[in-house]
Amino acid sequence: MSVYLDIAFFVNFIFDAEILFLMLTVTSKKITYNRLFFSALLGGLQGVFVFFPYFRILSLPPVSFLVSFFMVFLAVNPTSIKELFGSYLIFLMTAFLLGGAMSFLKFKAVFGVLLILPLYFGIMKTRKKIIRKKINVTLFYKGKILERDAVYDSCNMVFYFGKPVIFGNKSLFYEIVGDRQMFLNREKDFCLVPYKCVGKSGIAKGIRLDKAVVSDKNFDGTIFCCFEDNLTDEVILNGIMV
Repeated sequence: MSVYLDIAFFVNFIFDAEILFLMLTVTSKKITYNRLFFSALLGGLQGVFVFFPYFRILSLPPVSFLVSFFMVFLAVNPTSIKELFGSYLIFLMTAFLLGGAMSFLKFKAVFGVLLILPLYFGIMKTRKKIIRKKINVTLFYKGKILERDAVYDSCNMVFYFGKPVIFGNKSLFYEIVGDRQMFLNREKDFCLVPYKCVGKSGIAKGIRLDKAVVSDKNFDGTIFCCFEDNLTDEVILNGIMV
């Protein structure tokens, strides 16, 4: 039997890139394409070296799991052990889902890449339906009271000195704080919050609210942050607030 190493590399590279992309989509991680490329490259090289006698050990399940673990670590760039193992579990589940779909549809390896579109849209629709839901929130700040329909997203687990952080768009943010120059003068209310959630990462500017009320539950001192690039949703609640 003849083995075409270039085809073996291409197929493994594409499938690993596809699985990693779906994993990052499910977990709302920021997709860094150079990390995604080198992670899939590692998987593609493994798929080639297993055909060489001295590298057959790479085909053993424990070694394969170890290689895929390093692939996830490289693609995700995790900030905690919990995040790393959670992402790895989703990677394995996505790989089994993709492999099962190919087997059921009797797709050949080359055509299996076509499954990425239905899987991607299916994941996004399910995620939006199950993980994200509308809920009412009331924000209190310096005598101002604003009531909005917020989006609950379990992926937002950002805290600032023990206080939950919620995110919103710029228009609502400045509606709360008023004039921008006045906001800059309120140093005791102002804070810069490092974050990694809702598919983004960086540092967001925020204020400490008097309180936020969600479903009759009070959250005193909640931090309200905004992104420089505006959000479609006015408010994204913290994962512990529901």
